[in-house]
Amino acid sequence: MFGGALYASIDPCYVAMLQWRLGKKYAVWDKSAAIEFRKPARTTLYADIECSEAELSAIRSDADRHGRAERTFRIALVDAAGTIYVVCDKVLVIKRRTNPGS
Repeated sequence: MFGGALYASIDPCYVAMLQWRLGKKYAVWDKSAAIEFRKPARTTLYADIECSEAELSAIRSDADRHGRAERTFRIALVDAAGTIYVVCDKVLVIKRRTNPGS
Protein backbone atom coordinates (compact mmCIF):
# COMPACT_ATOMS: atom_id res chain seq x y z
CA MET A 1 0.00 0.00 0.00
CA PHE A 2 1.15 3.51 -0.73
CA GLY A 3 1.77 5.94 2.13
CA GLY A 4 -1.06 8.21 1.06
CA ALA A 5 -3.52 5.32 1.17
CA LEU A 6 -2.31 4.34 4.63
CA TYR A 7 -2.76 7.90 5.90
CA ALA A 8 -6.15 8.22 4.21
CA SER A 9 -7.37 5.16 6.10
CA ILE A 10 -6.94 6.95 9.44
CA ASP A 11 -7.26 10.62 8.47
CA PRO A 12 -10.98 11.23 9.22
CA CYS A 13 -11.38 8.86 12.16
CA TYR A 14 -10.85 11.14 15.16
CA VAL A 15 -12.63 14.15 13.64
CA ALA A 16 -15.68 12.03 12.81
CA MET A 17 -15.70 10.20 16.14
CA LEU A 18 -15.28 13.32 18.27
CA GLN A 19 -17.85 15.30 16.28
CA TRP A 20 -20.38 12.51 16.75
CA ARG A 21 -19.61 11.98 20.46
CA LEU A 22 -19.37 15.66 21.42
CA GLY A 23 -22.50 16.67 19.51
CA LYS A 24 -23.61 19.79 17.67
CA LYS A 25 -22.45 22.19 20.40
CA TYR A 26 -18.85 21.64 19.27
CA ALA A 27 -16.95 21.94 15.99
CA VAL A 28 -14.01 19.59 15.41
CA TRP A 29 -11.34 19.86 12.72
CA ASP A 30 -7.77 18.86 11.92
CA LYS A 31 -4.97 21.26 12.72
CA SER A 32 -1.99 19.14 11.71
CA ALA A 33 -0.65 15.64 11.32
CA ALA A 34 2.77 14.03 11.41
CA ILE A 35 3.22 10.55 10.04
CA GLU A 36 6.10 8.11 10.27
CA PHE A 37 6.18 5.22 7.82
CA ARG A 38 8.16 2.41 9.43
CA LYS A 39 7.63 -0.53 7.06
CA PRO A 40 6.05 -1.12 3.66
CA ALA A 41 2.57 -2.56 4.14
CA ARG A 42 1.69 -5.71 2.26
CA THR A 43 -0.91 -7.11 4.66
CA THR A 44 -4.08 -6.09 6.46
CA LEU A 45 -3.48 -3.38 9.06
CA TYR A 46 -5.51 -2.39 12.10
CA ALA A 47 -5.81 0.70 14.30
CA ASP A 48 -7.36 1.36 17.70
CA ILE A 49 -9.23 4.66 17.53
CA GLU A 50 -10.54 5.56 20.96
CA CYS A 51 -11.29 8.44 23.29
CA SER A 52 -12.35 7.80 26.88
CA GLU A 53 -15.31 9.45 28.60
CA ALA A 54 -12.81 11.19 30.89
CA GLU A 55 -10.99 12.68 27.89
CA LEU A 56 -14.30 13.78 26.32
CA SER A 57 -15.23 15.51 29.59
CA ALA A 58 -11.84 17.25 29.67
CA ILE A 59 -12.26 18.40 26.06
CA ARG A 60 -15.74 19.77 26.81
CA SER A 61 -14.45 21.52 29.91
CA ASP A 62 -11.51 23.13 28.06
CA ALA A 63 -13.68 24.20 25.12
CA ASP A 64 -16.35 25.62 27.41
CA ARG A 65 -13.85 27.46 29.60
CA HIS A 66 -11.41 28.71 26.94
CA GLY A 67 -13.54 28.68 23.80
CA ARG A 68 -11.41 25.94 22.28
CA ALA A 69 -9.44 22.82 23.09
CA GLU A 70 -6.54 21.22 21.27
CA ARG A 71 -5.63 17.56 21.51
CA THR A 72 -3.04 15.27 19.96
CA PHE A 73 -3.99 11.69 19.27
CA ARG A 74 -1.50 8.99 18.30
CA ILE A 75 -2.61 6.28 15.89
CA ALA A 76 -0.55 3.21 15.05
CA LEU A 77 -1.34 0.96 12.12
CA VAL A 78 -0.33 -2.59 13.03
CA ASP A 79 -0.69 -6.06 11.59
CA ALA A 80 -2.33 -9.03 13.34
CA ALA A 81 0.94 -9.80 15.16
CA GLY A 82 1.20 -6.25 16.49
CA THR A 83 4.04 -5.13 14.21
CA ILE A 84 3.87 -1.35 13.72
CA TYR A 85 3.88 -0.11 10.12
CA VAL A 86 2.75 3.50 10.55
CA VAL A 87 2.56 5.94 13.46
CA CYS A 88 0.58 9.14 13.06
CA ASP A 89 0.10 12.04 15.47
CA LYS A 90 -3.07 14.00 14.69
CA VAL A 91 -3.63 17.42 16.26
CA LEU A 92 -7.30 18.41 16.46
CA VAL A 93 -8.99 21.66 17.41
CA ILE A 94 -12.34 21.56 19.17
CA LYS A 95 -14.35 24.77 19.53
CA ARG A 96 -17.61 25.48 21.24
CA ARG A 97 -20.10 26.67 18.62
CA THR A 98 -21.75 29.99 19.26
CA ASN A 99 -24.83 28.86 17.32
CA PRO A 100 -25.13 25.06 17.67
CA GLY A 101 -28.13 24.86 15.34
CA SER A 102 -26.16 25.87 12.26
